Amino acid sequence: MCLDGLPADGYAKGMKKIPCPQCRAPAGTGTDNAYRPFCSERCQQLDLAAWLDGDYRIPAEPVAPDAHDPDLGDEA
Repeated sequence: MCLDGLPADGYAKGMKKIPCPQCRAPAGTGTDNAYRPFCSERCQQLDLAAWLDGDYRIPAEPVAPDAHDPDLGDEA
């Protein structure tokens, strides 16, 4: 379980606990958790790596080039 940077019991008093989006371990939502919504720096970095690798993407249809796009060099 990864709970870096939190008090010995893992949570500050009264802190709401949510599942870490990466590993599902309990993660604190208080300002004393520098990695929120993640439970640790490791989980935060794993998520960032997934974004940078293109693992998370929004499905879309290919877009046809616009005839009036100045980047095409065809200025009418």
